[in-house]
Amino acid sequence: MANSVLGNSTSNMTGSVSFTCPSCKKEEIIRTRNEREIVANYSCKCGFTGPN
Repeated sequence: MANSVLGNSTSNMTGSVSFTCPSCKKEEIIRTRNEREIVANYSCKCGFTGPN
């Protein structure tokens, strides 16, 4: 299943990244280039938040 952010495939978005939640190891977290550049927070269904 292809993941998408705002209708675009993450594999086509330069600088985007997807990774498994470092806490629960179950959910996939997807971050766009912009989200990474502005250090936007992300959260998982398990309650883990990052990047801090």
